[in-house]
Amino acid sequence: MRFEERELKPYAEPVPPEELKNGETYFAVLFLDDDGLVPTFEPLVFIGKDLDPGDEGKFYFQDYGSYRSGVRFETASPDCEAIFHTGREKGVYDYEHALDVLLVCALRRRKNVYDAPPDVRNRLMREHLEAMRKGAYKATQEQLSAGFRLAMEGATDAEAGWEQETLNDFVETAAHLAKFQKQVKP
Repeated sequence: MRFEERELKPYAEPVPPEELKNGETYFAVLFLDDDGLVPTFEPLVFIGKDLDPGDEGKFYFQDYGSYRSGVRFETASPDCEAIFHTGREKGVYDYEHALDVLLVCALRRRKNVYDAPPDVRNRLMREHLEAMRKGAYKATQEQLSAGFRLAMEGATDAEAGWEQETLNDFVETAAHLAKFQKQVKP
């Protein structure tokens, strides 16, 4: 079995709230840690907007299990085991984009970047840099330290396959962020 190759973006792409469809299943991907290494994956069914009197702009989701078993918001009793959520509309994904979030997590979890071929390492480093520059996510001390260490090791290892321009950009960006965020201690 082989999984198709795909281009991953360094940022998440949730479904825009205005594109949510009643009765469709979406997926919430949340992380239990600050480094984004421990994900949860939860199927949710979008059940509508402003379901209670007085609601304005509230999007409602229901847990997949109770929805599948026939429980509905309008007829749910206090003793049923349905879970209804509001406020999740900005963090739900269709299946493919949820999978992308998990694949990016898998890449973050890799212990050794040197396992990847040089062209992949350089591409990942460039994407990581671009995301950091655009502020797509805040680099943690561990991420900056690891990236800085890898860049320094690569800069001294001509056979590692690092592109010098990528290394220089990373060192410059990491140093700037470290100074700005006061997270990395050399």
